[in-house]
Amino acid sequence: MKKGLLFGFILAVLLLLVFTLLNSNESFQMVGKEAGKSVVEKEQNLKEKKVQKVTTPKVETRVQNSTTINGETESNEEKKLVEESKAEFNRITQEAEENVTALLGTAKKEVKVKKEDNMDLSIIPIKYEAILKEKEKEADSQFKVFLERLELDMHENNLPASMDEEYKREYKQKKLDRLLRLKEEINKLVM
Repeated sequence: MKKGLLFGFILAVLLLLVFTLLNSNESFQMVGKEAGKSVVEKEQNLKEKKVQKVTTPKVETRVQNSTTINGETESNEEKKLVEESKAEFNRITQEAEENVTALLGTAKKEVKVKKEDNMDLSIIPIKYEAILKEKEKEADSQFKVFLERLELDMHENNLPASMDEEYKREYKQKKLDRLLRLKEEINKLVM
């Protein structure tokens, strides 16, 4: 009789794990659809921009492009590069924020359903943290391509190396902020 109870308990635990894995896979797919393009598409777009930027001939020389402001010479190319890099960085971080928002929306729906059915909510924070970490890999990949292109552009234009370090520091902080935001919001939902 003890063996039968043990077998039944193990079977119940296995069924619960399979259900949880299937449910998390469906949630992950739903979040992926809500978040938009796949990583491959985003990387291809970024690489196409990189190839286009590298192969675009420069019509004017650096001297013709420069202006003097308060005795300092600043290239229009440098300004353009800084503006483009800020715009691309903001696009990458904005997409990552949208992933968090989409995840939170999915989590709210799941928590609501589970609360109505008096189901266990303890796995939800772990589940959505794991999903976010997977989604962050997409942003990390885009950021890596961004940094490679930035470093190439900085080398071509003799810009200071500190520029990419600032982006790395800011990206790391924003990534941590996204994770903390997700944890706090989901913990509020589960409580």
